[in-house]
Amino acid sequence: MTNELHSRRTPHFRRRASVLAGLAAVLALGVAAAPASAAKVQYGLAPQTTLTAADYAGINALKTDVIRIGLSWPGIQPNAGTCTAQGGACNWSFPDNQIGANAANGIETVATLFGSPPFIAADGNTPPVKDIDAWRQWVTAAAERYGPGGTYWSGPYQAVFGANAPVTPIRTWLVWNEQSSFQFFKPKPKVKKYAKILEPASDALRDADKKAEVLTGGMFPDTGPKGIQIEKYVKDLYKQKGIGNKTIDAVSIHPYAKSGKELDKQIKSLRKTMDKSGGKKDDIWVTEMGYASGGPKSQPVVKKGEKGQAKAIKDAYKTIDKKDKKYDIAGVIYFTWQDADRSTGVCKFCAFAGLIDENGQEKKAFKAYKKATK
Repeated sequence: MTNELHSRRTPHFRRRASVLAGLAAVLALGVAAAPASAAKVQYGLAPQTTLTAADYAGINALKTDVIRIGLSWPGIQPNAGTCTAQGGACNWSFPDNQIGANAANGIETVATLFGSPPFIAADGNTPPVKDIDAWRQWVTAAAERYGPGGTYWSGPYQAVFGANAPVTPIRTWLVWNEQSSFQFFKPKPKVKKYAKILEPASDALRDADKKAEVLTGGMFPDTGPKGIQIEKYVKDLYKQKGIGNKTIDAVSIHPYAKSGKELDKQIKSLRKTMDKSGGKKDDIWVTEMGYASGGPKSQPVVKKGEKGQAKAIKDAYKTIDKKDKKYDIAGVIYFTWQDADRSTGVCKFCAFAGLIDENGQEKKAFKAYKKATK
């Protein structure tokens, strides 16, 4: 996201509070989740808060196939050393909690692999092009821990969530986040540099899981003068040596559009560019989109209160429903589940983008989303 918007496989169906408190609540809830949907388009959420038992109860009342989380390399491996699926130089405890709670509730995790630790780069948003071996090792460890047959599922998971908890490995992976923007790809976005981390990450993921679904990091249609517009970025990406259908399965987009009509325009343009550039067989994933019931009026996703937010969600998902087959949309992830405390430093619109409010009460957006994605 831009500064104003950020503070912060599964198998293909077409082709083609504190963590401990949250865990205790989830365990108290038990494994009474709805099974993953068999619909062609997968629907999901990208939470910005720690999920509790009450949250999962609400989320499972919706059509929730996936929950997207970030797997931060510097957060998992702050120091140099050998990172393994069992641990080594990596501490997997925090993602274990998130991924395990999702799985125990019958929801698959979609993971975004991003960030460079201090021993690689001073700025975590600098891509690890100077140490591809370490990057590959970390991605391999993540896939071997959380993918099918992963070490997490064979022991640590059952120890916390119970022997009968459903095993729901990660099959869908995004490589980096918003790499076309200057905020998240330092010192400035370069397609060639991104290709250098995308290819080895894809190889590592597919070595661990032949059916892994590899996505590009999500991109804004237009990131401004310091970023690279998405059509240009995608066109150049498909030109890079080693990049193509064997490397990625889908291109991810973050279309924070002001209306359903604009949303259609943005995804249509991306589909056209992909088809012309060599990605005709690749899907599109909408890995982040949302609307807010408050915030700065200058933001196109900010609507007139809860009623405006609900209407915008209805229009957006109606557009997706009409065009998913035409544009080969494989998944849509909404940002976000719950409103956030503005004092925590979240982006100006993020604090109001939830389907429920800060106190856990359903907003009009909740009902709109539930009806639109049923």
